[in-house]
Amino acid sequence: MKIVTAMCNESRGIGFKNALPWPKLPGDYKHYRGLVAPKYTGEKTANIKGRLTWLSTDHSESNQPGVINIVITTLPKESLKSSKVHYTSESLSEAHQLALECGIKEDNIWIMGGHGIYKDAIAHPECSHLYLTRIYKEFDSDVTLPAFEHQFQKKRDLTIPDNVQEENGVRYQFEVYERT
Repeated sequence: MKIVTAMCNESRGIGFKNALPWPKLPGDYKHYRGLVAPKYTGEKTANIKGRLTWLSTDHSESNQPGVINIVITTLPKESLKSSKVHYTSESLSEAHQLALECGIKEDNIWIMGGHGIYKDAIAHPECSHLYLTRIYKEFDSDVTLPAFEHQFQKKRDLTIPDNVQEENGVRYQFEVYERT
């Protein structure tokens, strides 16, 4: 199980009014899709999100072949008003187990927010990596990324560019962390 997220460098902001606080960053989106999408025909991945994160998602990305969408919520699945939700669960552990029961490999289970889901994933022993886009600009945020640095250590992944990039006046950088 892996976390994928982006955050403002200083405030740790990840969301504002149920949306990303920064403007669209096409390079970051391409990187994100490259991480979480199935890599070959027949491969399956699981995207695990909390209810508010699901509701704020561009659902064109949630209708990809091989992607199993699991939403963590205490509300009934029907309340999400989407045929693209395959399963709901009441906890991260339950969502994780559902993904495994669907035949999804541990490395293809992606945690995508929000705050409470990230907090549970950071503490979960099966969460092996955190893929972060560090945003070098501050934006108004009402949701933050919990501290993860005590559980994860930054590492170099040669398949991921680590240079600072800039789009739409926003500088950002990809980072990879591994559970210590």
